[in-house]
Amino acid sequence: NITKENEDPSGLILNISPTSGSAGPGGLEIQVTLDINVLQQDGSTNLAYIKIDNSAGNPEYVNVIYKYIGDIYVVALDPVTNDIIEMCVTNFDKNYEYIIENLEAGSYIIGASTNRDDDNYIFDDGEVFGFFPYIFYEAVLNLKPGTNLIGVDFLVIDELL
Repeated sequence: NITKENEDPSGLILNISPTSGSAGPGGLEIQVTLDINVLQQDGSTNLAYIKIDNSAGNPEYVNVIYKYIGDIYVVALDPVTNDIIEMCVTNFDKNYEYIIENLEAGSYIIGASTNRDDDNYIFDDGEVFGFFPYIFYEAVLNLKPGTNLIGVDFLVIDELL
């Protein structure tokens, strides 16, 4: 049997599939669906445990951890001054997809950050952040007139759980 236990917040796990089964040589894949409507505020860690009963009578527990990020500000920065040239906002409802519009030909660094503390500053302590192409390493992108950049995807990180 596979059951949920100790959800915080209550109702976090919407569904577990399958709820029973036998592990073969490759194990047993379990899909866990979370209810995003019960997630807590930006930056909160939501957790639950899945209890897996086995034939030996020694249950195993699997941690389910979800950290809600909230809105992310994606920016095109001037590579010399680090000034924000253009910005857009994305979030879970938008599948964290973004479009930065109105960029003129020139050089830019693309980055993203939250503003959890509502202090009107991004990239400061306590914020989720990242840069293209890698979290801590930003590349300068040179846009020519008429250029559309597609697939400028990158990771953002939060503090370790």
